[in-house]
Amino acid sequence: MKTTRSEKLFKEACELIPGGVNSPVRACLGVGADPLFIASAKGSHVITVDGQEMIDFVESWGPMLLGHSHPEVTKAVVEAAGKGTSYGAPCPAEVELARMVVDAFPGMDMVRMVNSGTEATMSALRLARGVTGRTKVLKFIGCYHGHADPFLASAGSGVATLSIPGTPGVPESTVRDTLLAPYNDVRAVEDIFHLYGKDIAAIIVEPIAGNMGLVLPEEGFLKALRALCDTHGALLIMDEVITGFRAEYGGAQTRFGITPDLTTLGKIIGGGMPVGAYCGSRELLEQVAPCGPVYQAGTLSGNPVAMAAGLAQLTYLKEHPQVYADIAAKGERLADGLRAAAADGRTLCGGNLAFIERAAQVPEPMRAQADKLAQAGKTPMFFSADGRLLGVIAVADVIKPDSPQAVRELRNMGIEVVMLTGDNERTARAIGAAAGVDRVIASVLPDGKDAEIRRLRERGKVAMVGDGINDAPALTRADVGIAIGAGADVALDAADVVLMKSRLSDVPAAIRLSRATLRNIHQNLFWAFFYNTLGIPLAAGVFVPLGLTLNPMFGAAAMSLSSFCVVSNALRLNLFKLRDPKHDHKRRKKPASANTAPAEEKATTKKEKETMKKTMKIEGMMCAHCEAAVKKALEAIPEVVDAEVSHTAGTAVVTLQSPVDDAALKKAVEDKDYKVLGIE
Repeated sequence: MKTTRSEKLFKEACELIPGGVNSPVRACLGVGADPLFIASAKGSHVITVDGQEMIDFVESWGPMLLGHSHPEVTKAVVEAAGKGTSYGAPCPAEVELARMVVDAFPGMDMVRMVNSGTEATMSALRLARGVTGRTKVLKFIGCYHGHADPFLASAGSGVATLSIPGTPGVPESTVRDTLLAPYNDVRAVEDIFHLYGKDIAAIIVEPIAGNMGLVLPEEGFLKALRALCDTHGALLIMDEVITGFRAEYGGAQTRFGITPDLTTLGKIIGGGMPVGAYCGSRELLEQVAPCGPVYQAGTLSGNPVAMAAGLAQLTYLKEHPQVYADIAAKGERLADGLRAAAADGRTLCGGNLAFIERAAQVPEPMRAQADKLAQAGKTPMFFSADGRLLGVIAVADVIKPDSPQAVRELRNMGIEVVMLTGDNERTARAIGAAAGVDRVIASVLPDGKDAEIRRLRERGKVAMVGDGINDAPALTRADVGIAIGAGADVALDAADVVLMKSRLSDVPAAIRLSRATLRNIHQNLFWAFFYNTLGIPLAAGVFVPLGLTLNPMFGAAAMSLSSFCVVSNALRLNLFKLRDPKHDHKRRKKPASANTAPAEEKATTKKEKETMKKTMKIEGMMCAHCEAAVKKALEAIPEVVDAEVSHTAGTAVVTLQSPVDDAALKKAVEDKDYKVLGIE
């Protein structure tokens, strides 16, 4: 294919434009090619500057639903441009286009026109924050909502294609209020709402995710988002920049029967011209300036030429509804052809050994090779075609360089190190051996970590180190939760300690510091007790009959000296070497004789414990984060030693060290928005 002119233009463009393009995906880095420069386009074809005519499957990334240079759209643009390209004042076409948009979507009363999809989502979020008075927004990992700062956290689209690490140029404070959840994971969204519900202004979602491949919403996912927003007073923003007037005339929300609070549109409503819009009820949109206090403006918003192009395209779509059936049929035909070309009519399978054995026979030498890979800490994945095994590929996580040393230091402190992982048994044991852990618990499902922590706590105190959304319940369950700084927001919030530099070697350092701090406190308490036991009676004249007196001046000096000693001793912690293992010492376990008390004494102790426990029936707990919230509230009461909370049973078993009024227990729980049904 001839590309001489395109190559020359691209080279020149690279000198004048960053990357030679004005939008990153046009650089074609994801397909390993240089961009082709287009001279003209008509229908489903484009012609490059080198005269090469090609079928266009991109269609300007969505706007050209009717194809390039559609006669109705072109005519409208030419007529509008002949009357002026921009007025800086209202024009009839923007009223007509707004009417068409409002009529197409259920529950929509008003539209504000802007110039791009990014501007639409940015403005919709500002409106949601302004109306609710809240700051946080929940988006889904892999969904793309334009390049506004709050949305550039784990974004898909060009960000994923370019593999940009994080979001350079966006301050941490800007994305701090952006909460992330996996797409189609209702449980994760529920957990986040239970942690941040009162601070979440909105959920923003692509009803059909189109920037991480094409991912359809699972049955009930969008309805669950609608219900959660209603329950917690947040707004649901449906980003239909891609799907609006494309999934069908009324967008994906019409297809799935979901009415959002705000909708963002773009692409198709401009007919190829730069147009975006955010829409919603009259009650919400009248909060936008000049009607309300939420400011948003744009010099070219409602541009007459852009409005004319969008109006012409939407009018044609409304008058020719068969367009959508034609597009669907062509899409199915293309997909069938691609599948046939890729598989050549064959059945392809890939997965673990248990799965692949249902599709193909795995010879013994291949099994042996897979075993070796698993023993080396790798996960073997088998592939077959038409019942014939093609081969095996091994994948593996790399152990961080400081992990084995951190494990050794923890073991030297007398701490048992247990690894919880979802990997298969052999792979997990190989990784565990390389890291030097004491024990490996493998094949743990995401919701199984919490149960494992429960079991481990029966043996003693447990510290949990984790970084993912699925680790959050276990982090709250452990006596001490330690989160990796680079982990998920939910994990950070659930933890008691955060390792800001994301190094496992900071775990033993944190334990050393905590031990040193406790020693320092004990020393200060000892000397304070010793001083007060001797000094206060002396100053009070208790020893006068014995001829021992204390000049008030010396008493004042002694008090100052006591404070000076305590503060000086505490300041010694500044000299403490966090990473020096020389003074590490193992904690002794309780001697076996501790459990050999007489039967009568045990019975008495057991009876006392039973009389010091209360069981609360609680309504409204739905997940491990609810448990953590209730547990924290109850254990804040001085008389409460421990609270074992279960959202599945709807109970909290409270252990008390002294009597406490039921009203105090009830108030602590109901202050967290849960209902106490009874206390036994």
